[in-house]
Amino acid sequence: MIPPKQAGGKPATKLWFSKDAKPICAVLLMHNCVRTCLVSLDGEIYAQNNADFPKDLSLADEAFRVLSGCIERTVTSVDLPVLGIGVAVGGMINTETGSIVGLSLAPCLDGFPIGAELSKKFGVPVCVDQDARALLVGDRWFGKGRGRKNFAVVYTGEVLGVALYLDGHLYRGPAGAGGEIGHTIVQVNGSVCKCGRRGCWETIATLRWLRDEARVRGLPQPASLDSRRLLFLANQGVKGAED
Repeated sequence: MIPPKQAGGKPATKLWFSKDAKPICAVLLMHNCVRTCLVSLDGEIYAQNNADFPKDLSLADEAFRVLSGCIERTVTSVDLPVLGIGVAVGGMINTETGSIVGLSLAPCLDGFPIGAELSKKFGVPVCVDQDARALLVGDRWFGKGRGRKNFAVVYTGEVLGVALYLDGHLYRGPAGAGGEIGHTIVQVNGSVCKCGRRGCWETIATLRWLRDEARVRGLPQPASLDSRRLLFLANQGVKGAED
């Protein structure tokens, strides 16, 4: 929307997406599961599905079978043509090629050309990006980032991801490498990270650390604790949760 100038001109016209536009199939691909939904361009969700990967997952073809099956159930559940598929991956990706560079907890998917394979199977355009950047785009359109020129999103789960919105633009870095700061060392003599170094940011800001701390502090059901339940416990005054 372009505001009218002081010198005159027509008043600004608000633009938004048509409710009759084709929906998008949104996909979240993690190391252990896939979640899909069919969503309109104004954010209305028409259908949702999810599927878990086998615990002994070792082949990319097997992972793709689970992934594509979950997508197919979603796109065929509503009698609407699909505009395209957007995939958010919980790992390092190459945004120029639409391929997975590395998924540390599911190494069988390292190097997998997920964008090309999904486009070939479903015959629609496919956009692949990192999960934290997808979260940032959602916040930019529908959340706390609306109207802001600069903000950041930090995603904490099994791993840690960061996305940056700088001067009105999503920062991806060369080939999508921007924001990969989970393995920045923040504690010189910290715990050993799965990457082999000590004191990475991921060692003190992911679910593994959170659940280890919950056990030490005696919080209930530490093995399934996440940030949302931690906040709930703190608000309920459970001993140790606020600390």
